[in-house]
Amino acid sequence: MEKKEIRAIIRQRKKQLSQEERASLSLEIARRTYELLNDEKATKVALFLSMPDEVDTTPLIKLLSKQGKHTLLVPRVEDEHTIRFYKLRNTTDYQVSGYGILEPTDDVSEALVPEVMIVPGVAFDTCGGRVGRGKGYYDRYFELHSDVIRKKIAIAYQLQVMGEPLPMEPFDEHMDALVTEEKVYRF
Repeated sequence: MEKKEIRAIIRQRKKQLSQEERASLSLEIARRTYELLNDEKATKVALFLSMPDEVDTTPLIKLLSKQGKHTLLVPRVEDEHTIRFYKLRNTTDYQVSGYGILEPTDDVSEALVPEVMIVPGVAFDTCGGRVGRGKGYYDRYFELHSDVIRKKIAIAYQLQVMGEPLPMEPFDEHMDALVTEEKVYRF
């Protein structure tokens, strides 16, 4: 199966979820991810401000902010090839990007490189494979900062996990863990 087909299948599966189901599943995923991050020493953790069809990261951000152990970072798309991460601040000061995502407006000199990344994606397999939205931002970032990033943790609904290995290109990065509402996969 090609990545385009996989994206279409997952898009259809996600449409079956009600808002209530999304909220409930996102809360469970946040709880499991929080527990996983509890084992990490204090560090810079990148996460993302979710799009409507993604796991809602708001509960996870609230849990981690309340804990206060980690420095939380969120991405900004700089150009068609580059993302950078900045300290999470009051999002009322953020701007909506061309992708419809809230992004920080910090000066580029304030960008930080995370050591642990909470990663979005469209589809995953049980071997650490990931299919993103097709722009390659995260894969390029992983490669560029492989000396600093020590853990890549994907979060997704269980319905985003495919039963067979995903088609992976040489530049596609594998995840170290995947957290769904049902379980934590470690690779």
